[in-house]
Amino acid sequence: MRGRLIAAVFAAVLLVLAGLAWLVLQPGWAVNLAVQQAQSLLGRTLTVKGGAHLSFSPLAIRLDEVELAGAGLEDGSLLTASSVVIPVTFGDVLARKADLSALTLEGAEFALLIDERGTPSWEFPGAKGGSGISLTLDKASFRFFDARNSQSLSLAQVDGVLNLSPDGGIDMEGRAVIANRVARIDATLKSLPRVHGDGSPLDLVVELPEASATFSGRLSTASVLSLTGPFSLVSEKPVDALRIMGLPVPAEGLETGPLNIDGGMDSAGRAFAIRKASVTLGGFRAAGDVVLDLRNIVPKLQASLKTPALRLDAMVPASGATSDEWGRALIDFGLLRTFDAEIGIDADSLNYGTFSTGAARITMTVAQGKLDASGAARLADGGTIAFRTTADANVLPVAVALTLKAENTEAGAVITALTGQTILSGNGTVSAALTAEGKTQEELAGTLKGSASLALTGGRIAGVDAGGVLSAASQNIVEGWSVGETAFDALTGTATLSDGIATVKETTLETPSLGIALSGSADLLRRAIDLSATAKLKLAGTGGTAALPVPVVIKGPWAAPRIYPDIPDILLDPKAGFARLKQMGLPAGN
Repeated sequence: MRGRLIAAVFAAVLLVLAGLAWLVLQPGWAVNLAVQQAQSLLGRTLTVKGGAHLSFSPLAIRLDEVELAGAGLEDGSLLTASSVVIPVTFGDVLARKADLSALTLEGAEFALLIDERGTPSWEFPGAKGGSGISLTLDKASFRFFDARNSQSLSLAQVDGVLNLSPDGGIDMEGRAVIANRVARIDATLKSLPRVHGDGSPLDLVVELPEASATFSGRLSTASVLSLTGPFSLVSEKPVDALRIMGLPVPAEGLETGPLNIDGGMDSAGRAFAIRKASVTLGGFRAAGDVVLDLRNIVPKLQASLKTPALRLDAMVPASGATSDEWGRALIDFGLLRTFDAEIGIDADSLNYGTFSTGAARITMTVAQGKLDASGAARLADGGTIAFRTTADANVLPVAVALTLKAENTEAGAVITALTGQTILSGNGTVSAALTAEGKTQEELAGTLKGSASLALTGGRIAGVDAGGVLSAASQNIVEGWSVGETAFDALTGTATLSDGIATVKETTLETPSLGIALSGSADLLRRAIDLSATAKLKLAGTGGTAALPVPVVIKGPWAAPRIYPDIPDILLDPKAGFARLKQMGLPAGN
């Protein structure tokens, strides 16, 4: 009987202790404390929908489904969090008190909003100040929206520590996800209340694997979110960095090497201007103004630059061409539909392959899928060159056009730049007006249309001895060009192009000993020629000429054609053909 009494008393004591422990450890009081602190210090209403819970490892009170009201009842929440964790000691729990100066926010979203009246959600007119607060962020996000102009920005997956000082200063160090990449962020804002007034000083560093950016200046939202101050962008992977900035650049076709931009940031909303910028991209160096406008669906790049040298090679898409074949790599003309551009570049020299100029001006616009680029330059010998190229990616196949004219210059380098061949030099004029359609270099070569002309004096044709070729062709069927060169007094000619075939007409070559008239065609796609040359020997001392009896045919691959007199069936019976040629009578000396 006595044992039963002791057991009953012991059980009653345990029940009393358990009840006392429940009363002491029940953390509901922390909700009231947090609500009172928010109202007292910030003048804002705090709501805890999920209640309070005590955690023991480590000891802390967790408030679930927390909301901090915006500036007005209709403004929504300034802050929501799945949980707010308050570290406490056992003594704090017994005394029902907690230090709210260091909190952990789990799944928090900060809504930084400006309403139609221009009132920001982060102003606290009823705030009484305090000792500051440190917030540890776990998978937080920041959302900015300005109802005055519909400007919006967001930052997701933010982890780190955000410190708020009593005077409204903010320090943030942590990580966030930008363009699907983890970025390290280090920011110091001197005064949050000043942001929506005259602006607050801001120091910001953003580092990604592909690039790093630094800013030190002023942040303001008085009329529109704007940044003003020194800015720097550095990247060892410029293609990836430009993509992060919103430009859909291709993986190939750009000059390789580091990207570096330094200048004065002057942004308004999602338009970012870098004034007096120094720009380096691989071997390209320039100075001027650069603007990246991201306000519309299609981003727009604007630039006005000056550079010591501009290499056009870096702007030409890779085609996969070789010395023997046209390129079959797809040219990404679709890129023209993904961004707009207005670019002007003044260069001390313009370079393409072995071609080089003096002072040059290049302008380029891209709008609604259409490219229009033009340039003009002075040449070292006093001549001039002007060109314009267009492309329309809105039609299939893509339409491309080129016009070019070089005047009063040594034209060999120009011809080499146009054709890739280094066989011709001379002083004078070269012009072309061409169109083509296709998505590869091979398709463009096979659809070329238009016209081309040249008028040169005092030049040379490398690799071809015209006199030797004609002399040999009077005796044998020649396989390929004879080694040597042809010096000429004058070379003039025109060609019309259709479907990649150039029809040569009115082309004459005057050498000290020969006058040659060329006609026929050249198949640019297949790199083959079918020409007829009529030659006249200049008779020394008489001023007269003597014509060869028949034209000479030049036919086959242009690198090694077959050359022979135009005698019927000469390829079937060369011996009989050359006998008939002798019967016609050859000029003296042959």
